[in-house]
Amino acid sequence: MNRICKIFLSTIFGVCLLIFLINYCDAAESVKPNPPKGLNIGSDSVSPPDPIPIPGNESLLSGMNPNKYTIPSGWSLIRVQDFEGEKPLGESWGGWDGSVTTTKPHMGSKSIEGTYGWDQSEVRWSLAGEYTGSFTEIYLSWWEFVDSNALWNDEYFQFQFKVGEGNSFQEVVGDWVWAFDETGELAYNQPRASLYVWCQGIYTKRLSPRSDFVPKGTWHQWEAWFRPNKVGGTDGFLRIYLDGVLYTSAENVRLVGRDMAGAHVYVGGIYTKNIWMTDYPTCSAPNNCSSRPGVGTDLCTNSGGRAGQYFSNPYCSPVDPPLNPWKRYIDDIILMKK
Repeated sequence: MNRICKIFLSTIFGVCLLIFLINYCDAAESVKPNPPKGLNIGSDSVSPPDPIPIPGNESLLSGMNPNKYTIPSGWSLIRVQDFEGEKPLGESWGGWDGSVTTTKPHMGSKSIEGTYGWDQSEVRWSLAGEYTGSFTEIYLSWWEFVDSNALWNDEYFQFQFKVGEGNSFQEVVGDWVWAFDETGELAYNQPRASLYVWCQGIYTKRLSPRSDFVPKGTWHQWEAWFRPNKVGGTDGFLRIYLDGVLYTSAENVRLVGRDMAGAHVYVGGIYTKNIWMTDYPTCSAPNNCSSRPGVGTDLCTNSGGRAGQYFSNPYCSPVDPPLNPWKRYIDDIILMKK
């Protein structure tokens, strides 16, 4: 084949190849690709991952009671108590001003019922420390009903872990401290107070207050998760839950100054209504009665035999008005430990 023919054939082949490629690209461009399935392209195309919950935000026994409960892995049961049978060794039912009755049970037919009507009234359940033994963490759940007419003053114990006496005494308390009105001012006979993690004894400090209306008028479940710090350390915590939700907590802190093995455990406790005056040690009423708690001093409470004043006849009335007695009920306790 001569040179001219070769050039002609190459030209014809190139033109044909060019026409083929143009038609192929046009056809490919006319077909749109399918979008990926399962995704919505746009501002809400990808949901952010769920946040990792902070350890301890979830309670361990939410909604549970002695008739229906599950002990989490790694925990062991110390006691369950619904007050339906005989009182076992180591327990105290009622405190100074309560007893087991059929008036208002939570689930079964009985609960602890008690009256708060004077300074130092006490309604509680307790377990002796010899039945608690040693632990690294301890967990307490209980149900509580407080009459809707209840009001607060100086202190109101919610729960307590206590060990030792005298110079070896140490306790950690969930304690409603003070009472304040709608403006936030301290005042007598109020529905609001501040729940503190209160350490008293060898080591004393108030931690993690939450100011709120004190729950009342219906059954509520409370839970307390306590890990004592190593002696001298700051690796302790106390978490308080209300109806399954973290209410307040003290995390990675020093809570105690000694080992808490054999701690006594209490649900409920004392109500304190002090006498506040501005002229201690004279303590003359009514001219020198304080306008509210926190003004002057409460040392007049224990002078002259004034401790234990009745709600109905307070020493500093009418500045400190009379208060009607009210009931507290405690039921369905679960106690466990690690």
